Amino acid sequence: EVNDQIQAVVLEITKELNAYLSILGKREADVFAKLKQLRLETQSLPEKALKMVRLQRELQLQESLYSQLKTKYQETLILESGKVEEVSIIKPALVPAAPFNTPSKVTIVVTGIIMGLVIGIVFAFGAEVFDTSMGTIEDVENLLQVPVLGVIPFMAKGEKEKHRGGNADSGAGRKRDLITHYDPKSFPAEAFRTLRSNLEFLSLDKKGKSFLITSSFVQEGKTFNAVNLALSMAQTGSRVLLLEADLRKPTIHRTFGLEKTPGLTDCVLGNYQWKDIVNTITDVMLGDFELEEILRTPGLDNLHIICAGTKPPNPAEILRSKRFGEILQEVYQHYDIIILDAPPILPVVDATEIGPHVDGVVIVYTVGKIGRGVLKRAKMSMDNIHANVWGIILNNVKPEAGPDYFKYHTQYYYGPQEEIERKKSSPIKGFFLKLFKPASSVKPFLLVIFILALVLLLLGIFWKVIFSVLP
Repeated sequence: EVNDQIQAVVLEITKELNAYLSILGKREADVFAKLKQLRLETQSLPEKALKMVRLQRELQLQESLYSQLKTKYQETLILESGKVEEVSIIKPALVPAAPFNTPSKVTIVVTGIIMGLVIGIVFAFGAEVFDTSMGTIEDVENLLQVPVLGVIPFMAKGEKEKHRGGNADSGAGRKRDLITHYDPKSFPAEAFRTLRSNLEFLSLDKKGKSFLITSSFVQEGKTFNAVNLALSMAQTGSRVLLLEADLRKPTIHRTFGLEKTPGLTDCVLGNYQWKDIVNTITDVMLGDFELEEILRTPGLDNLHIICAGTKPPNPAEILRSKRFGEILQEVYQHYDIIILDAPPILPVVDATEIGPHVDGVVIVYTVGKIGRGVLKRAKMSMDNIHANVWGIILNNVKPEAGPDYFKYHTQYYYGPQEEIERKKSSPIKGFFLKLFKPASSVKPFLLVIFILALVLLLLGIFWKVIFSVLP
């Protein structure tokens, strides 16, 4: 019985302990949950503290700024209250009906004229100082100490179209530069005949018949001059060889409608003999030329052409080779005149490689386009290799560029009679065309300066009228 009581007490105590342990377990879980929450809150405290410090600093700054503004405001109020009015408006001024002390119209006009002239002269003087080009024959001859062999006149775009020898859409349109063949009575053709005569006299004096046509820079008309000079010489009955020595940008073959290959490069490389690559009038007839075009002017049968050939990777080395010199010596025995069209002197060395192989060098100069320093440097390049520079061709020249050179153009015109009558029928129109036609020696920039000076002069004259209508 005692054991039963003891066992009952033990069971009761065990139940109480289990219940107490359960309560302690729940409390432990609550404590751990709160501990976890406190840890999370503790992690965010530095960011909040930093934000708090930043806000406190901004608050202090704003309070300081507010205090300064308030102090200045108080100072301004004090100064405003102590200011004494020294000036007061007793009676408003009246607007006059007309300006007082107005200068006379004569004074305004004279002042405007002087201003316009002074500004125009300053602009013109500055443009002349910075202009390094040459516009007259005397300038070129004095600079280079060689004669001007020919003066090729300027041809407007419409005049060039007239000499195309075919429409631009056809293959014949590429022969637009053959003016000595298509219009032998034109003034440019006469200029090429003059050039031909000068070169013939020089060749007799210097005992040479091969010469190089080149220029100091690109797009100065060297190929145009070489082709027409060759045609002009062929028209006299001389056997002429035109050699396309511009291996970089050859154009002569297109002008005559010929195939570029085989040509000079192929001959130098040993693939052909020079006689096998010569193009004659037969080859021209097989190209774009019609029979009627070929028969238009005699002499084309005396012109033989050697085209450039396959474009080489090293044009200068081709022209420097021993074989190239041998080819020139061989053709020298078979032709009366040999004309070589070469690249410009300054951009590449090709012309200086050819120079020692020919009897003379002729440099084409486009008036008003290239500076005198460039032209002189090109001449010096030829002198350095001991090439014989025969002279200069002035290309694209307008009548005003050389004194007295074109004086008799309208008085003794070599064109058809109806053209002469047309030129004489409208003297007033011709006067105004001449008046407003700019000289080749006047660059577009100088023309703009002249117009600007004229506008300023008119502005000065009508100063009173212009500004009287302004509000």
